[in-house]
Amino acid sequence: MPNVIASVKAFILHKEKVLMVYEKLRKNGTWDLPGGKIEYGETPYQALKREIHEELRIEIEIKKPLGLYWFYSEHNKHEVICSTFLCTVKENCVIDITQNPADEKITEYRWVTRKDIVTNNIVPITESLMELLSASIF
Repeated sequence: MPNVIASVKAFILHKEKVLMVYEKLRKNGTWDLPGGKIEYGETPYQALKREIHEELRIEIEIKKPLGLYWFYSEHNKHEVICSTFLCTVKENCVIDITQNPADEKITEYRWVTRKDIVTNNIVPITESLMELLSASIF
């Protein structure tokens, strides 16, 4: 039976742009918000801060919940439900994707505008994320 995984994602807003990461998967890559799985015993807030630090080596401030998006992994046979939070970066933000201790293959990041998303210059991982990004505050 497929699993359902609880995940947290950061909608990191800075100067009317949002941070997205590109993860190289088996054949194709995909654009997504940074974040990841909630580990047993963690609060969503603890998990989000841990994941962002692991993936990007930055500290964030969580402002408020924004909404949900989801996707299905045919390869791993699970569904991921992503609770998304509006965040800002703390002072002197220098992103570093080279130190990620997890087995994620994040190869690129970009600060994107609403126009980048609407015009498909950046194609998010799922339609539900596209809807969340299109309806969000940036």
